[in-house]
Amino acid sequence: MRFSPALKHKIHALCIESVQQKLDLIRKAITDAREALTVESKSSAGDKHETARAMLQLETEKRSEQLVNTLQLQEVLYRIHLDDISADNVHLGTLVHTSIGVFYISIGIGKLDYEGKEYMAISAASPIAHAMIGKQKGESITFNERKIDIINVT
Repeated sequence: MRFSPALKHKIHALCIESVQQKLDLIRKAITDAREALTVESKSSAGDKHETARAMLQLETEKRSEQLVNTLQLQEVLYRIHLDDISADNVHLGTLVHTSIGVFYISIGIGKLDYEGKEYMAISAASPIAHAMIGKQKGESITFNERKIDIINVT
């Protein structure tokens, strides 16, 4: 089975959309926590209010860290130039059809559904991607003591 470049573009677009949705949720959570912190600051002093402020501050810091990590994922996606990629072997930006499923080597966001089929978006740094990188159509890898055939690379 040969996948078209258009399919790879669609899977890539789904990854971008997924990351954007995550960014929107994180930004909203940060805004909500900051607003709650402002409201809490206007409350009267006391241990109860200081604890609430500290918890809100920790929540904001946690979400800010998530924001940075998600922006890094977005940056990886934006660095992938799908039209410039040769599909002779597996590398960042390739769609890999294997005997156990179809993988998009990009960022580790997991399962994507498109037109009733399942695709796995995985990081190039993941162990399975690391085993596949450099391989070509017709080659095999062994991962978790299991032989996986590379059927096609787009």
